[in-house]
Amino acid sequence: MQGKTINGFVLKHLLGTGGMAEVWYAENSIGKKAAVKMLLPKLCEDANVVNRFITEAKITVGLSHPYIRQVYDYGEIDGRPTIVQEYLEGKDMKSMMNSKVIYSEYDIEKWWNQLVDALNYTHKNGIIHRDIKPANIFIETNGNVKLLDFGIAKIRESISSTQTGQKIGTLMYMSPEQVKDSKHIDYRTDIYSLAVTFVHLITKCKPYDINNSSDFEISESIVYKKLDITDVPTNWRNFLEPYLAKDPQQRPNLVPFGNKQAILPTPDFTIDTQNDDDETHLNAVQIEKTDVTDPQKATPKKNNRILIILLLLLTGIFAVAIWYIVNRSNDYSQNITEGKTNVEENSIDQILKEKVYEWNKAHNTKDFNVFRNLYNDNVHFYTKNTYSKSDCIKDKQNILTNNNTFYQQIISEIDIEKINNNEFKCSFIKRATSNGKTLDYPSYIHFKKVGNDWKISVESDLITDKNHARRAQK
Repeated sequence: MQGKTINGFVLKHLLGTGGMAEVWYAENSIGKKAAVKMLLPKLCEDANVVNRFITEAKITVGLSHPYIRQVYDYGEIDGRPTIVQEYLEGKDMKSMMNSKVIYSEYDIEKWWNQLVDALNYTHKNGIIHRDIKPANIFIETNGNVKLLDFGIAKIRESISSTQTGQKIGTLMYMSPEQVKDSKHIDYRTDIYSLAVTFVHLITKCKPYDINNSSDFEISESIVYKKLDITDVPTNWRNFLEPYLAKDPQQRPNLVPFGNKQAILPTPDFTIDTQNDDDETHLNAVQIEKTDVTDPQKATPKKNNRILIILLLLLTGIFAVAIWYIVNRSNDYSQNITEGKTNVEENSIDQILKEKVYEWNKAHNTKDFNVFRNLYNDNVHFYTKNTYSKSDCIKDKQNILTNNNTFYQQIISEIDIEKINNNEFKCSFIKRATSNGKTLDYPSYIHFKKVGNDWKISVESDLITDKNHARRAQK
C-alpha cells in the first residue's frame, strides 16, 4: 500500500492496525499531514461493516468543530473504503490512563468543557455518537481533546445499521436505555456515557469489575443499580450525579463544569393559557373601568386626595434613595473596581495558560514560528544573559533539531503569580522524555505585557537556576 494515493495524499507508512481498519500516515504535495483509515480486506465483503464505515465518513466529513477530529474526504483504494482524516499527535484517554500519565484538575475541567462543546454541537446537528468512552477521546500534545470514531453514530430518524436492535457500543460506558433497547435512544445516551467516562478518569478506576463480572451482571447493574461514585471528589460528584440518572428525561443539559445545570424535560406544572383569550382580558378592563368611574364608589375629590398622598410618598422615598446613593457611592465604586479587577485577572490567567500550552506544543512539533510569536524582543533565556528573539530561537533550534526523540508535557496545574500589572510568572511541573529516559522538574515562564499582547520575557527552570547559583558562589 505504500506509495498509493487518495485525493492527492500519498501513503507513507503504516501507523497501526485495529479490529476494523488499518491507519496510514500520508502527506499531500504541500506537506499537509493526514491519517488515512482503510477498511481491512477481510471486512470489505461484509455489507453491514462497509455501511458502518461509510456512515462514519458521511457523518464526520460534514462536521467542523475544533474538538472533533476533522475528516477531509473519503473514497477507495483498491476497492477498500477509505477515510482521509486529520493527523493527530498525542494519546487517546484510555492509553493515557493505562500508562498512568499524570493529569491535573485543570486538565479534567478543560477536557470536560471541550467535550461538552463538541457534543452540544453534534446533538444540535442531529447526530448521536453512541460510543463515548476513553478510547474515543484523544488528547493532543497541546492538551486539547478531539472526539473520535463516529462509526456507530446515529443520524436522527435515519437508523440503518442497527435496525435489528443489536447493542453497538462499549458496555461499561453504555446508558441504561442503550443496554435495554439501542433502537430507541436519543442524544441523552451520550450525556450518560460522558459522565461515566469522567468518573473513570477522575477515580482512575473502571466503573465496573469486568474481570469478575459477566456482561449480564454488568448490564443488570447499569439498568437497575446506582453507579457508585463515592470516591469522586465532592465538587465533581455533585456535578456528575444528575447526568447519571437512570431515566434519560431526568438528565440535565450538558454544561461546562461549574455552570448551573438545567433539566431538559417539561416541568410537571404548566401555565394554562387556553382561557387567556381576548374576551376575558376585555371583560377585566371593562369591569375595572366601571369600578373607577362609578360615582357611588369614587368621587373626583377623593381621587385627587389619593393622588396627592401618593406623590408625597414617592417624593420622600426618592429623597431617601438619593441620600443613600450619595453616602454609599465610595463603597460601590470600590466594589465595582475590585470586581472588575478580579474578572480581568481571571481572563489574564486563562490567556497565559493557553500560551503556556502553545509554547509546550511548539517544542513537540518543532514549530519555531510559534516561538517567534510568543517571545518578547529580548528574552532572559535559561538564566543566561538577555538574548534577542532571533538568538533565543536559534538556541531552541539547536536543542530541538539535534534531538529527534525529545518530547515534553505539562503534568501539573499552572500556577500564576502576579508580579505587577504588566508581568506575571507561570510555574508548572514539566516532564521531558528523551532517548527513553524521563525527567520531571519545575519550570517557569515570565510573561510581560507588550502592547495588547503577552510575550515571554523569561524562560527557565529551577534546576538551571540552582546550578547557576552554585556556579556563581564558586
